[in-house]
Amino acid sequence: MPALPFRATLFAAVWLAASLLAAPSFAETATAAKIQTLLTINEHLSGYPIRVSETDEGLRLEGTVSNDVERDLASALAGLVAGRTRIDNALTLGGELADEPSRLAKQVQDLNTAVRLQQPLDWKVSLAGADVRFEVDDGTIRLHGRVGSTQTADRLTTLANHTDGVHEVFNYLAVDSALISAERDAQATAAEAERPDAWIERRLRKLLIFNTSVNANTIEPVVNNGAVVLRGTVSSTVERQIVESLAEDLVGVREVTSLLIIDSPM
Repeated sequence: MPALPFRATLFAAVWLAASLLAAPSFAETATAAKIQTLLTINEHLSGYPIRVSETDEGLRLEGTVSNDVERDLASALAGLVAGRTRIDNALTLGGELADEPSRLAKQVQDLNTAVRLQQPLDWKVSLAGADVRFEVDDGTIRLHGRVGSTQTADRLTTLANHTDGVHEVFNYLAVDSALISAERDAQATAAEAERPDAWIERRLRKLLIFNTSVNANTIEPVVNNGAVVLRGTVSSTVERQIVESLAEDLVGVREVTSLLIIDSPM
């Protein structure tokens, strides 16, 4: 193959360099993809056809939303991952308020809800050995599986009813008394299990956040050698009992001291 003339080779090199400089950087492309994902799964913005496009100056948000609050939310979400990339918010106002989140946003919410339901099965002594499946569809929960007693079934139903992201619960659990012995053995093993203090504290904080009957922001758990001390304020005796019960039922907890103060609203 004959060699290209020097001028042609130089021209090709200059053209390639100019093309690379004009093309969006990989970093900007990746940032645009992240922003598009955040907007697509956000419960307030997912119903709008918002596009993230690349420009010579940075990235641009294009589309229509219904009000300034949503427009500002789009900017704020973009800013979370944009870094030094310039964001031009070209969203226009005047569209109808989105009826509901997109299907993708709902699916993401359902996956998060499923995690909130499934994780406590490995953390709570009273649910040790429970072999159940949570079917989550747009916040509606269907419990499937077999348990050894109605008490276990009731605990699982209560867990679902008080978990963030759950709107309705249908209990299709089958009670099989032949499973009682295995369940009790699993619960006894869980009750004797030891866990590091950090493990206990992190999971207790998660359980408080997951539970819709508790204001986790006003409660401060401290763990030392498996002993939990609960400090902070609650709004009622019922809330205090729920918090104490969550702590007492956690694997690795040896004792619970509640210093929670009831601060009822005026």
